[in-house]
Amino acid sequence: MKITILAIGLFISAQASALNTNTKAIVDKPLLKEQYSSPFFLFLRGHKQGRGYNLQWSMSSNTGIEKFEIQYTYEDPTDPYSNWYTAGWVNNLNQNIFKYTDMGAIQGTINYRIIAILTNNSGTVVSGIYTCVIGQ
Repeated sequence: MKITILAIGLFISAQASALNTNTKAIVDKPLLKEQYSSPFFLFLRGHKQGRGYNLQWSMSSNTGIEKFEIQYTYEDPTDPYSNWYTAGWVNNLNQNIFKYTDMGAIQGTINYRIIAILTNNSGTVVSGIYTCVIGQ
């Protein structure tokens, strides 16, 4: 009897710990859309504005950056074979917050990223990916 109760207790304990582990994994899953591959980008965010989609971003330092290329894809942004397209360009005018409105955005899930072009084309810094859903 004691062995059966102990076995049932261990089974319930194991199930509860497995449940807690799974629950924790779901709860700890990041819900933010802003994920950065570079510490130079402080944030990348966006919102619907009129018929377009407005993006804003900021850098920890914009020294040595000539301009920004705004790219988008409707494909899986983590797939290395996804096609990224240029939505537009923004010159570095030493602002604190940079803005771009994508007037060509269509309905669906769209992924944006910003490519900072360094002076004299000496390299690039890539932002994280910002994903949004434009209304149906």
